[in-house]
Amino acid sequence: MAATLTRREDGDGGARAASSRLVNATLHWGYGALGGVSRAVLVRRGAAGWRLEVAHLAAVWGPWLALLALSGRAGRLGGRALLVDGGKHVVYVLVTGRALDLLSAGPPAAGADGSRGRDVL
Repeated sequence: MAATLTRREDGDGGARAASSRLVNATLHWGYGALGGVSRAVLVRRGAAGWRLEVAHLAAVWGPWLALLALSGRAGRLGGRALLVDGGKHVVYVLVTGRALDLLSAGPPAAGADGSRGRDVL
């Protein structure tokens, strides 16, 4: 989807391609950082469980959908492309949530036998 937002109509070769890659990388890094911040804000406000996941998905995917609509390029993507993009965002939200849960849990407690291992997945 980001490729659709950053694609140029009047390509002049390598310079425009490099610029497009830079814009794409900047969008993704900024997007990832804001996605993490939005989740932290939601958690801080007491969101939990499936409601947290749905709110995080809306906070993460909603701006992309709005940018796509505002860019006038939404018609270039088919329903399949939007479905795939939505699936990628769902995976991002669920994996990010699970990773943060594991990181927030702290180190595993020692077992009765002194082992430190536990099944976290």
